[in-house]
Amino acid sequence: MPEPEMESLFFGPMVIAQDFEESYRFYKGSLGLAGGGETPYAEFRTGSGPLVVLDAKFWRAVTSLPAAARGTGGRGGIVLAIKVRSVDESYRRLVEEGRSFLGPPTNRPQMGLRTVFLRDPDGNLIELSSGLSVPRERPAPRKRARRPGSPPPRRSGKRSTGRSAGR
Repeated sequence: MPEPEMESLFFGPMVIAQDFEESYRFYKGSLGLAGGGETPYAEFRTGSGPLVVLDAKFWRAVTSLPAAARGTGGRGGIVLAIKVRSVDESYRRLVEEGRSFLGPPTNRPQMGLRTVFLRDPDGNLIELSSGLSVPRERPAPRKRARRPGSPPPRRSGKRSTGRSAGR
């Protein structure tokens, strides 16, 4: 007899921060996420779910599991993707704050996004993204097909005035 499936609910990502205060300032101040908390736990609200920042010392004490060393980005392929109103505005503001990026904002038309990447104080990869607005190309006008056996359209050098010739 198969085991009954466990009911589960994905809570959201958790950042194990080596320097809780610095990470708190990054997510709340620099990125402007709503929410908050105090050492050892902060929870920020996003449109799609919570983001938790947890102090690494507390994490080790409670779980006996190590956190990745600061600056290693040792999260094995995890990216925290954060949707912002404008990637370019966020980029300019964060550069003025002294934040470093992995490159400039880039259009990703295959994803319909404009993105830019940076790392949080613990080395986690952060993607800031906003929708990509690209003007649509207008299709070339279609030529009308002629019916077989019909005469070609008449072309004259004179412009039609809309009046018949006898008036």
